Amino acid sequence: MSNTNYTEPIDIEYVENSTPLQSSKINTDHYNDTAFSNNSSYIINKIQKQIECLDMELYSFGFTFEDISQTSPHKKKDKYACADMIRTIIDDRAMMRTMLQKGYLPIRLLSKKTNRSPKLIASFEGYVVMASLILTGNYPDLKPYFDYVLYDEL
Repeated sequence: MSNTNYTEPIDIEYVENSTPLQSSKINTDHYNDTAFSNNSSYIINKIQKQIECLDMELYSFGFTFEDISQTSPHKKKDKYACADMIRTIIDDRAMMRTMLQKGYLPIRLLSKKTNRSPKLIASFEGYVVMASLILTGNYPDLKPYFDYVLYDEL
């Protein structure tokens, strides 16, 4: 172990002219690249399995993950509208139960509760179903993608 004095002044010129890895003065020679790649492949496999499980759940609603990824909301106002719809569904246990048992989104009921047009709800139906399933299901690695729904932040 080296006797590094952590109170020594920082050489600003060294920091500005070096890469972030160099400026941190960490010896990375002892890191094993395979350990990093094994960890990242584990995470990727874990996420892939969650997407596969979600895809099977979506199939019962007549959707696929790929279909939904192509029709997800892109405009900020549409994302806010979807977030409102998703929150309404996950907060209303009876509506969520109906959706899960019947295999479809109760568009008319959701329209009444959110004051959104049935046409708007139908255009994002798959996305709303998917987000509701992720936020109420066992998808811990997919949930962060929908934090904006829970915390109202875009």
